[in-house]
Amino acid sequence: MSQSSKSVTRKTLLGFPLTAKQDVLYNYLIPSTGACFLYVFLLATEISLIHRHFKDGNYVWAWITLVFLYLPAFGSCAITLSSLELWPDVKLWTKNNIVWVLIKIVQHLLFPIWSLWRFAERIFWSIEAYRSEDDDSREYAIFMATSPRTIELYIFLQAFLQSLPQVLFQLCLLMRHSHTTDKQTAYAQFLSIAFNIMKLSITVTYYQRFKTQKLAGSKYPWHKFEKYQFDPSLDEVTLRRKTLGTSMIPSVYKKTKNIDSASTGIKEEAEEDLYEPVVNRRSSDIYLDPEIRGSYLPAYSSRIQSEADGPKRFSRWSRRQTYNSSTSSNDCSEPDFNIRRILYIKGLPEDDLAGKLIAFCWWSAFLLARVLAISAFQYFYPAQVLYILVAHFLLTLALLCYDAKSNEVTRSKAVFFLFVCYIYLFCIIEFKIKFKKTYFIYFGFFSIVYLENFVMCMVWWYGNLKSIETDFWFKYCFYIIITCSICSFASMIFYFTINKPKKVVVGQVLK
Repeated sequence: MSQSSKSVTRKTLLGFPLTAKQDVLYNYLIPSTGACFLYVFLLATEISLIHRHFKDGNYVWAWITLVFLYLPAFGSCAITLSSLELWPDVKLWTKNNIVWVLIKIVQHLLFPIWSLWRFAERIFWSIEAYRSEDDDSREYAIFMATSPRTIELYIFLQAFLQSLPQVLFQLCLLMRHSHTTDKQTAYAQFLSIAFNIMKLSITVTYYQRFKTQKLAGSKYPWHKFEKYQFDPSLDEVTLRRKTLGTSMIPSVYKKTKNIDSASTGIKEEAEEDLYEPVVNRRSSDIYLDPEIRGSYLPAYSSRIQSEADGPKRFSRWSRRQTYNSSTSSNDCSEPDFNIRRILYIKGLPEDDLAGKLIAFCWWSAFLLARVLAISAFQYFYPAQVLYILVAHFLLTLALLCYDAKSNEVTRSKAVFFLFVCYIYLFCIIEFKIKFKKTYFIYFGFFSIVYLENFVMCMVWWYGNLKSIETDFWFKYCFYIIITCSICSFASMIFYFTINKPKKVVVGQVLK
């Protein structure tokens, strides 16, 4: 690589350079404090809403709201416990593993305390980074503030397993029971919808181009298996790319070493290829891990063959060098068609604070229009709205399966596909699947969603509005949907025109 693999950060705001303190303030302290306040308000609103449903005698609604509150914690706990590589010991039922499992279960059951602890940790180290005068202390504080934590997986899942279904559920209750709902309960429902939309918009803003940003150094905020496989001390880069065949081979290029020959004492240069058998052709890193049946794949550093291990396995480049040296005596004018090309690895830096605010406005307006269009249409056509959503879901699933048609559909992959298709019903994020044609994908997604929203609104606006008593409420919804759609489209154009960061070259490799 031409550059180090450190994260490419944008220490600018609207193109103006930031000092070290300003960078900590705008990129760490303010986002951490805002996320903490939002979580406290959201949690308090959900608890008050559950209390109001119980007080009104709507026990089923209260229990459904409570299930949505705990659903991301259950999902995070299941994913964490099923990741055996995170367990302390290799053997399953050891004392350390049992204690670790019990601790994780208790932490997920008491997720509000655990989440607030994480937010307090972020804020504390952000303040320390802001107060630090020397670079080493500041870098250490930033490292501690951004270190991966298991609770971050819960915070991510909260947007899609709690906020999104909660918004749809409370909107449906408001539309169907607006006359009989208590005023305080209605206020709690409005606050719940508002805070959940904000939570969902923030998460989508952060992960909308996360896979491309990951190439520039962005890391998952929770623990991932890659951290146990990758040794950053090695001067190497792993690049997964397509070849002319049907498989994708990760090529690890190292610096050329001088190998002493024991018999002749002649030094020859050999470039060592370390490769792993990978059958995936997708761009998703969750499916690019090597599949070796019946054996554990150690870290890269433990798999590098030393000089005393035996004869080297020469790469195609080494064999080509041998062939060229053997035929160098023949003077011919034939060109070398095996000239190696340089492939530049491009990543996307994270948005600055202004870009995140514009993207937040874009996604807030878009998601509000989307959930209102679906909720209003289901009031008149509960069966037809299922047909539309199922068709959208199956279309997304077909595209994902087509992209992975050369792979086996494992259980974990099937669950991941279903989860992504569920997300793509409402928004689009580049999570574990890299977009190869970003503008084409965005154009197709937003065209389909805007068309669905427009058709659903026009059907009940011209066909069923005059037949209901609460037509003022649906007129209000219609105007909000139109206004939010226009605002989201304008914010999206503004973001891509002005605020979207340009891709940067983070490395290069010979092909």
